[in-house]
Amino acid sequence: MNNEDNIFLMKNNIKEYDWGGINFIPNLLGDKIDGKPKAEMWLGAHKTFSSKILYKNEYVLLSDFLEDHKELLGCNDEFPFLFKVLSANKPLSIQIHPSKDIALKGYESENNKGIDINDPKRTYKDKNPKIELIYALSDFYALKGFLPLDEIKKICEILELNFDFQSHKDFVKTIFDLQMYELEKIIEKILKNLDLIDNFRGYWFNEIYNIYGIDVGLLVFLGMNILKLKPGEVVYTNSREVHAYLKGDCIELMTNSDNVIRAGLTTKYINKDEMLRVGQFEEGKLSFLNPDFQDNFSVFRLPNTNLKLIQKKINENICINRNSAMVLLVLDGCVSVNKSLNLKKGESIFIGRKAENLFIDGDGEAFIAGFN
Repeated sequence: MNNEDNIFLMKNNIKEYDWGGINFIPNLLGDKIDGKPKAEMWLGAHKTFSSKILYKNEYVLLSDFLEDHKELLGCNDEFPFLFKVLSANKPLSIQIHPSKDIALKGYESENNKGIDINDPKRTYKDKNPKIELIYALSDFYALKGFLPLDEIKKICEILELNFDFQSHKDFVKTIFDLQMYELEKIIEKILKNLDLIDNFRGYWFNEIYNIYGIDVGLLVFLGMNILKLKPGEVVYTNSREVHAYLKGDCIELMTNSDNVIRAGLTTKYINKDEMLRVGQFEEGKLSFLNPDFQDNFSVFRLPNTNLKLIQKKINENICINRNSAMVLLVLDGCVSVNKSLNLKKGESIFIGRKAENLFIDGDGEAFIAGFN
């Protein structure tokens, strides 16, 4: 295709994590279902898993391309966001993401220790903080922050768990300090008494146990908030906030980072000490995002960043300012860009900064990730 308009077709990589769904991402892309989990499709320029773009009739890494074409970014020296399609068929790890200062120190420390960037035990893969939002594409279940302390104590009392804690962090540390034989006895005891706690929490405890078995994350789960998002609802997670995704399909927008500190419900590397050191253990706050409506667009702005996610059902000609780089994904239907590029469901483009506006029409639904 002609790249004079600074618009480039993308080819995106897919993470086949074991928790991923089988159908959603292949159906989006029109690919054959091969039975392997397709957990995340990354649209961006992260150095460990960059998308490719079609440039001069060949696909090149977007990360490499932007090193030589920073003028296409706009006001940033590096690509500031990571855009994902996520499909979870079973729970992800209980995790946190670092703040800016923690990420920088952690990255430099692991470099100095000689830990390879692709080592499974590597925690800090870049220098960036991680703040994220999810836009639910289906009913979406997640854990986010903790219940009020008195509610956690009540659950422990009902289940006859002899935990002594005076703060949310104490609650988590008490669990992390358990020996395996203690963990086994406690979880077996809870399984016999699930009917004593609320049905929703009991259901998910049993579901998680059936997947992960005896796992320290099960006890942390007992004290966490469970959210159910309806399609179209958006929630964000700040750095250092304890969270996990349980099940569902979503769009994710986040700062350009792959830094994750895990502490249960995973086959990946667990670092309980680091989670206790840098995590924020506090009562969860409902952090649903309401959109700004601009020219009939729904614009979701990610707090504490300059990132934004635009959602639009397209059935008319629309115009978008191109003062910074963007990524557009067609979720459904067909979309035409600048009257010259026709995109179908699952296709995506990198849109470089340009003085002229972007014109979109067609009949479909699109998501655009960008920044101010």
